[in-house]
Amino acid sequence: MAHQHQHQHQTIAQPAPDPVLQAVIDADFKPVNLKLGGPDGTFVLSAANSEEVDEENGLDFTRLNRLSKLLSTNPSLRCPPPPNVVSNKLSQVINGTKEEGNVCLSASCHVTTT
Repeated sequence: MAHQHQHQHQTIAQPAPDPVLQAVIDADFKPVNLKLGGPDGTFVLSAANSEEVDEENGLDFTRLNRLSKLLSTNPSLRCPPPPNVVSNKLSQVINGTKEEGNVCLSASCHVTTT
């Protein structure tokens, strides 16, 4: 028996950004001198030394590139995965990246404006 009905895709409207919050984000924005690398342009490298880690400029793209490699080598992997599918490897990489951000936030690795 053939599959007869059509699927309709719903688009969820994104709420408009809060202008005050957007102004705070824009004020704290710091451009990073980077370039794309790798055979398919999916890795982020420091433009200064063409490496994942640039200690002189305080840049480390190792975890980001690990996540990029995982996603680019698994094109059928949906991101975020559906609620009923758990990928242990993807979860570990995402949690590691999240924890790195939390540590940086706790250590005040960023500059805030008041």
